[in-house]
Amino acid sequence: MHGTLPNLVASASASLTGVPQGAQSSSLPSQTLYMAPGPIGMGRPVLLALLVPATLALLAPFWLLASQLASDPSAREIVAHRPMTALLLGGGLIVLLAIFAVPLASLARSILQRRHVTIDGGFVHMTVTGLAGSGSWVEPISAYRGLSRRVRSSHSGVMQELVLVHPRRARSVVVRSAPQISQEQVDFLAHAFNLAEIPSR
Repeated sequence: MHGTLPNLVASASASLTGVPQGAQSSSLPSQTLYMAPGPIGMGRPVLLALLVPATLALLAPFWLLASQLASDPSAREIVAHRPMTALLLGGGLIVLLAIFAVPLASLARSILQRRHVTIDGGFVHMTVTGLAGSGSWVEPISAYRGLSRRVRSSHSGVMQELVLVHPRRARSVVVRSAPQISQEQVDFLAHAFNLAEIPSR
Protein backbone atom coordinates (compact mmCIF):
# COMPACT_ATOMS: atom_id res chain seq x y z
CA MET A 1 0.00 0.00 0.00
CA HIS A 2 1.34 3.40 -0.91
CA GLY A 3 -0.05 6.86 -0.24
CA THR A 4 0.34 10.07 1.67
CA LEU A 5 -0.01 9.68 5.39
CA PRO A 6 -2.58 12.45 6.06
CA ASN A 7 -5.05 11.00 3.54
CA LEU A 8 -4.51 7.48 4.84
CA VAL A 9 -5.09 8.56 8.43
CA ALA A 10 -8.36 10.26 7.53
CA SER A 11 -9.73 7.28 5.59
CA ALA A 12 -8.42 4.57 7.89
CA SER A 13 -9.58 6.24 11.10
CA ALA A 14 -13.04 6.68 9.58
CA SER A 15 -13.19 2.99 8.64
CA LEU A 16 -12.23 1.98 12.18
CA THR A 17 -15.13 3.84 13.77
CA GLY A 18 -17.15 1.41 15.84
CA VAL A 19 -14.59 -1.42 15.55
CA PRO A 20 -13.48 -2.85 18.92
CA GLN A 21 -9.98 -1.86 19.95
CA GLY A 22 -8.81 -5.47 20.02
CA ALA A 23 -9.93 -6.01 16.42
CA GLN A 24 -7.77 -3.19 15.06
CA SER A 25 -4.57 -4.26 13.35
CA SER A 26 -1.31 -2.43 13.96
CA SER A 27 -0.37 -2.79 10.32
CA LEU A 28 0.36 0.82 9.47
CA PRO A 29 4.13 0.70 10.08
CA SER A 30 4.44 -2.30 7.71
CA GLN A 31 3.03 -0.24 4.83
CA THR A 32 5.02 2.12 2.65
CA LEU A 33 3.77 5.60 3.45
CA TYR A 34 5.26 8.62 1.74
CA MET A 35 4.73 12.04 3.26
CA ALA A 36 5.06 14.75 0.63
CA PRO A 37 6.34 18.07 1.96
CA GLY A 38 3.51 20.49 2.60
CA PRO A 39 3.34 24.04 1.32
CA ILE A 40 5.31 26.54 3.34
CA GLY A 41 2.65 29.23 3.06
CA MET A 42 3.25 32.90 2.40
CA GLY A 43 4.30 33.93 5.91
CA ARG A 44 7.98 33.06 5.76
CA PRO A 45 8.62 34.28 2.18
CA VAL A 46 6.96 37.62 3.01
CA LEU A 47 9.04 37.91 6.19
CA LEU A 48 12.17 37.13 4.19
CA ALA A 49 11.26 39.79 1.60
CA LEU A 50 10.91 42.36 4.40
CA LEU A 51 14.07 41.39 6.26
CA VAL A 52 16.42 41.42 3.26
CA PRO A 53 16.13 45.17 2.43
CA ALA A 54 16.04 46.07 6.15
CA THR A 55 19.26 44.14 6.77
CA LEU A 56 20.96 45.65 3.72
CA ALA A 57 19.95 49.17 4.82
CA LEU A 58 21.40 48.62 8.30
CA LEU A 59 24.64 47.20 6.91
CA ALA A 60 25.07 49.92 4.27
CA PRO A 61 26.88 52.39 6.60
CA PHE A 62 29.41 49.71 7.54
CA TRP A 63 29.98 48.95 3.87
CA LEU A 64 30.54 52.63 3.11
CA LEU A 65 32.95 52.91 6.05
CA ALA A 66 34.89 49.86 4.90
CA SER A 67 35.12 51.30 1.38
CA GLN A 68 36.37 54.61 2.79
CA LEU A 69 39.02 52.86 4.87
CA ALA A 70 40.16 50.83 1.89
CA SER A 71 40.57 53.86 -0.39
CA ASP A 72 41.59 56.66 2.01
CA PRO A 73 44.91 56.41 3.92
CA SER A 74 43.97 59.35 6.16
CA ALA A 75 40.84 57.50 7.31
CA ARG A 76 43.01 54.51 8.23
CA GLU A 77 45.30 56.77 10.22
CA ILE A 78 42.34 58.16 12.19
CA VAL A 79 41.18 54.65 13.05
CA ALA A 80 44.74 53.64 13.98
CA HIS A 81 44.94 56.52 16.47
CA ARG A 82 41.50 55.72 17.89
CA PRO A 83 41.39 51.93 18.39
CA MET A 84 38.41 52.18 20.75
CA THR A 85 36.33 53.64 17.93
CA ALA A 86 37.29 50.73 15.71
CA LEU A 87 36.32 48.27 18.45
CA LEU A 88 32.95 49.95 18.91
CA LEU A 89 32.27 49.85 15.18
CA GLY A 90 33.30 46.20 14.99
CA GLY A 91 31.10 45.38 17.98
CA GLY A 92 28.15 47.15 16.39
CA LEU A 93 28.62 45.17 13.19
CA ILE A 94 28.74 41.89 15.10
CA VAL A 95 25.54 42.77 16.99
CA LEU A 96 23.73 43.64 13.75
CA LEU A 97 24.85 40.40 12.14
CA ALA A 98 23.67 38.41 15.17
CA ILE A 99 20.27 40.15 15.24
CA PHE A 100 19.48 40.21 11.53
CA ALA A 101 21.90 38.32 9.27
CA VAL A 102 22.01 35.03 11.18
CA PRO A 103 18.19 34.69 11.54
CA LEU A 104 17.86 35.78 7.91
CA ALA A 105 20.17 32.99 6.76
CA SER A 106 18.29 30.48 8.93
CA LEU A 107 14.95 31.63 7.51
CA ALA A 108 16.20 31.34 3.93
CA ARG A 109 17.55 27.87 4.66
CA SER A 110 14.22 26.72 6.13
CA ILE A 111 12.30 28.01 3.09
CA LEU A 112 14.57 26.25 0.62
CA GLN A 113 14.92 23.03 2.65
CA ARG A 114 12.71 20.06 1.77
CA ARG A 115 12.09 17.11 4.10
CA HIS A 116 10.82 13.84 2.61
CA VAL A 117 9.58 11.24 5.10
CA THR A 118 8.79 7.61 4.37
CA ILE A 119 7.48 5.20 7.03
CA ASP A 120 8.15 1.66 5.90
CA GLY A 121 8.32 -1.62 7.79
CA GLY A 122 8.40 0.03 11.20
CA PHE A 123 11.18 2.45 10.25
CA VAL A 124 11.15 6.20 9.64
CA HIS A 125 13.25 7.25 6.64
CA MET A 126 14.08 10.95 6.32
CA THR A 127 15.77 12.68 3.39
CA VAL A 128 16.60 16.37 3.68
CA THR A 129 17.64 18.49 0.69
CA GLY A 130 18.64 22.14 0.87
CA LEU A 131 21.34 24.73 0.19
CA ALA A 132 23.96 22.70 2.03
CA GLY A 133 23.25 19.57 0.00
CA SER A 134 21.29 16.51 1.01
CA GLY A 135 21.38 13.98 3.81
CA SER A 136 19.33 11.11 5.16
CA TRP A 137 18.81 8.97 8.23
CA VAL A 138 16.73 6.01 9.39
CA GLU A 139 15.19 5.42 12.82
CA PRO A 140 13.01 2.54 14.08
CA ILE A 141 9.59 3.67 15.27
CA SER A 142 10.34 1.89 18.56
CA ALA A 143 13.03 4.54 19.21
CA TYR A 144 10.35 7.24 19.44
CA ARG A 145 8.87 8.22 22.79
CA GLY A 146 5.34 8.73 21.51
CA LEU A 147 2.97 11.04 19.67
CA SER A 148 2.44 14.61 20.78
CA ARG A 149 -0.16 17.07 19.53
CA ARG A 150 1.17 20.62 19.33
CA VAL A 151 -0.17 23.98 18.22
CA ARG A 152 2.02 26.14 16.01
CA SER A 153 1.29 29.80 15.29
CA SER A 154 2.87 31.54 12.32
CA HIS A 155 2.17 34.29 9.81
CA SER A 156 0.18 31.70 7.85
CA GLY A 157 -2.20 31.05 10.76
CA VAL A 158 -2.62 28.50 13.54
CA MET A 159 -2.00 24.84 12.76
CA GLN A 160 -2.11 21.68 14.83
CA GLU A 161 0.74 19.22 14.38
CA LEU A 162 1.00 15.59 15.38
CA VAL A 163 4.65 14.86 16.09
CA LEU A 164 6.56 11.60 16.48
CA VAL A 165 8.75 12.63 19.42
CA HIS A 166 12.34 11.37 19.41
CA PRO A 167 14.87 11.81 22.24
CA ARG A 168 16.99 13.69 19.69
CA ARG A 169 14.90 16.70 18.78
CA ALA A 170 16.33 16.88 15.25
CA ARG A 171 14.81 13.46 14.50
CA SER A 172 11.29 14.25 15.67
CA VAL A 173 8.90 14.05 12.71
CA VAL A 174 5.61 15.82 11.99
CA VAL A 175 3.27 13.10 10.71
CA ARG A 176 0.12 15.21 10.49
CA SER A 177 -0.47 18.94 10.11
CA ALA A 178 -3.94 20.47 9.83
CA PRO A 179 -6.10 23.27 11.27
CA GLN A 180 -7.80 20.60 13.42
CA ILE A 181 -6.67 17.08 14.34
CA SER A 182 -9.33 14.86 15.85
CA GLN A 183 -8.70 12.63 18.85
CA GLU A 184 -9.77 9.70 16.66
CA GLN A 185 -6.87 10.33 14.31
CA VAL A 186 -4.46 10.63 17.24
CA ASP A 187 -5.72 7.35 18.73
CA PHE A 188 -5.48 5.59 15.37
CA LEU A 189 -1.85 6.55 14.80
CA ALA A 190 -0.87 5.88 18.41
CA HIS A 191 -2.31 2.36 18.12
CA ALA A 192 -0.84 1.76 14.66
CA PHE A 193 2.65 2.83 15.74
CA ASN A 194 2.25 1.13 19.15
CA LEU A 195 3.19 4.39 20.86
CA ALA A 196 1.57 6.34 23.67
CA GLU A 197 0.19 9.84 23.29
CA ILE A 198 2.39 12.38 25.03
CA PRO A 199 0.44 15.28 26.56
CA SER A 200 1.38 18.58 24.93
CA ARG A 201 3.31 21.01 27.12
